[in-house]
Amino acid sequence: VEHLDVLIVGAGLSGIGAACHLQASCPGKSYAILEAREHIGGTWDLFRYPGIRSDSDMYTLGYTFRPWREAKSIADGLPLAAVVGRSDLMDAIPPGGLGTTYGGNPVACAAALAVIEVLEREGAGVRARALGDRLLERFRAWQATWELIGDVRGLGAMVAMELVTDRRTREPAAEATSAIVAEALREGLVLVKAGARKNVVRFLGSLAITDDELAQGLQLLERAFSRVCTPVSRSG
Repeated sequence: VEHLDVLIVGAGLSGIGAACHLQASCPGKSYAILEAREHIGGTWDLFRYPGIRSDSDMYTLGYTFRPWREAKSIADGLPLAAVVGRSDLMDAIPPGGLGTTYGGNPVACAAALAVIEVLEREGAGVRARALGDRLLERFRAWQATWELIGDVRGLGAMVAMELVTDRRTREPAAEATSAIVAEALREGLVLVKAGARKNVVRFLGSLAITDDELAQGLQLLERAFSRVCTPVSRSG
């Protein structure tokens, strides 16, 4: 069992911020984030996390640190950040008690409202869950077929496979992961390695992906796995 000093659970954007500050202030501490995704409609549906209790008092939206070079997660390209919290906390600040130099940019605010309106109208959260269910079903079928896939996990539309050399020890299969990424690229499918040990194949596609496009991508990925993986042993 791997030891962690800090475990951040079900925190979404706030979890990413907490991890960033933890890493900067306490670089010697180990940590993991469970359920982390930066966009509305990904692993989270506005401020409701599917299947996970969420009772945070405040949320912060929009970051300028890596991997986001601008605060663009809620304004689709325009720089915008926000703090959202319980009304009793937010209303406790008296008029004039909170000021900023560039706060309340009307163009950025209008863009953010338009993006959220589209996500709600087009059912981004419903689509995210439908994609996730389909991916989990397919990835788990592959896990039953190929020994290399040690774990399948995900939330919403972000689903991943952790590749290992041994399911018992969970030794990361970084080289095999690189080989699968290379095979997929030869097939015309662009993937990136994820995870601290570079042994995770992660799906992080657009919510606008069509069912046919998803099926084609999965077919190419399955072909890449079949060229690298060893079938699960049925003995014993």
